[in-house]
Amino acid sequence: MKSGIIQAALEGKEAYSGKSYFFNQDRYHRYDWKTDRAENGYPKDNRYGWGLPSGFSIDAAINGEASYEGKAYFFIGSKYYRYDWKKEVIDQGYPSSISAWGFPSSFASGIDAAVNGVGKYAGKAYFFKGNDYIRYDWKEDKVDEGYPMKLSAWNLPAPFSSGVDAAINGQGKYANKLYFFKGNQYLRYNWLNDTVEAVNPILDNWPQVAELIQFGIAKKKVYEWLALTMPMVKAYIANLNLGTPFIGNKALFETALEKHFHIPVSMNKVAKLSNLNVINDNYDKVLAALNNSSNIVRARNTAEVALDYGNLPSPIPPGYTWYNGTINFTNKFPNFGPLCQAAMVLHEPVHYVDNTPDNDFYEHGSDYDILSTNQAIHNPSSYVCFAQHLFYRSDVRYGAGKPTI
Repeated sequence: MKSGIIQAALEGKEAYSGKSYFFNQDRYHRYDWKTDRAENGYPKDNRYGWGLPSGFSIDAAINGEASYEGKAYFFIGSKYYRYDWKKEVIDQGYPSSISAWGFPSSFASGIDAAVNGVGKYAGKAYFFKGNDYIRYDWKEDKVDEGYPMKLSAWNLPAPFSSGVDAAINGQGKYANKLYFFKGNQYLRYNWLNDTVEAVNPILDNWPQVAELIQFGIAKKKVYEWLALTMPMVKAYIANLNLGTPFIGNKALFETALEKHFHIPVSMNKVAKLSNLNVINDNYDKVLAALNNSSNIVRARNTAEVALDYGNLPSPIPPGYTWYNGTINFTNKFPNFGPLCQAAMVLHEPVHYVDNTPDNDFYEHGSDYDILSTNQAIHNPSSYVCFAQHLFYRSDVRYGAGKPTI
């Protein structure tokens, strides 16, 4: 599986002309070429946006031309799906085997990226796999003679010379430009003079793309933490209330409960239940907020951060939240490691659902271990570390104190 920020890309057609779609794992994002930034309201699941199967990562995507105009093709392993832009549905009879394209055997098991030619290369499609590529003629409906060829023919610098994650054509003022993506970088290629123009990081050069894609990846990890944690909280409450059996490691749960929420086993039942009900209620609200992220999560540039705060904070935070308003991530967010990002994606929704003022004690701060129970059950970092403790079976405390993890 590709590990880059952008793993497949597709230009929008019909009502979605002027948009481009970036795919990462089983989710997608939309980019607006006119405003030159990724749109808020993403990521969205490929199942609902495109009708693709659940849990599958898209390897590559391309729009049809000639007699296939108005269709988009999604490649997943050795299969492909055909999408109708006007009807906004996957065509009947798919998936079908890539063998239908007549690709060479080395490409029949799957491809890495695809893009249509521009200018003197119009009417051709280019498919990439590793350091090889093939050229397909839409009108003739077949691969051109003499292919596959080596990617070295494009004169791409490393690391693009060994293969690419995704490719897409620019639109609007970026017409005649081809963009290759690999890892956290992109390369801009000029179709008109066959030259490489630039290699740069995706972050800051594709506004809000990295921020929202990294949010989507981190959110998926948070769901894993919550899927284990929330049922255990409910089971523990039921165990206290009704004496029903607790399923799971009760000793681990009680250790984590005391460590992060400062609720010891010795606390009387009434007080313990009262505190646990607050915790349970907040986790439920946090999950609801994450499920509603397309409406409340935004990527914010420097000017927008200054507008939100009334002035530009120093340093600019990776994330910030307005209670019952919006959850925001800045261009500082992608600079942190994946588990640290996930910690932030769980931390910020607690602020969104719990308006307790002046109650933000970070897990690596000196105050964290000496909080009162009431402070702890309203402290966002406590929710993060408790979930991590249960998931990893130890007090790992991933967060801003471990920025690269």
